[in-house]
Amino acid sequence: MVRGYSLTKDDLLRRAVIMALTCQGWVECESVELAHLVVFSDYFATELRELKTFEEAGLVHLEPQGIRVTASGWYLVRAIAMVFDRHLRSDRLRERFSKKYNYVPDHNGIKGYLAVYVVKAVTEKMGKVDPKEFAKTLHGMTITPDKEPGILMETTYDQNGDIDRQSFMTEVVDGKQVVKAVLPKLGS
Repeated sequence: MVRGYSLTKDDLLRRAVIMALTCQGWVECESVELAHLVVFSDYFATELRELKTFEEAGLVHLEPQGIRVTASGWYLVRAIAMVFDRHLRSDRLRERFSKKYNYVPDHNGIKGYLAVYVVKAVTEKMGKVDPKEFAKTLHGMTITPDKEPGILMETTYDQNGDIDRQSFMTEVVDGKQVVKAVLPKLGS
């Protein structure tokens, strides 16, 4: 039996950015781009928009070359770095859902969450809203977190439109579903 987490490419990239911010107070976009083969401003578009609030408060400088934590920002560097933590995003989603509906969503809640971002990604790829074209565009498409930050896991649709993504093996314990295993994509 093996315990622990298997880190994705996205996890490793985000860890590098978070470590640079918290340890050096500076993230150089070019070094991240070269090491992880991404375009920093595209990959982290959502996070960079969120950092504008910190910039307006004088806690960071968003520069063309990177992100610099100011002297005042050091007091809140963990909060600044948390903007890049994808797992905290899903925790915040769960917290907002629980507050609004007064119960904690089970693993099935992710399906509805992902569906919204799938529609967004396909519609943006088409450049228009067209229900017939939507199905054609979706078939054979793979949507990844690096291209669509709202997608929490890589999701592929085959030529028939059937979904292929990680699945969850659950067991009912004390009347509640407990995830016992995460199964890889079938096409992996």
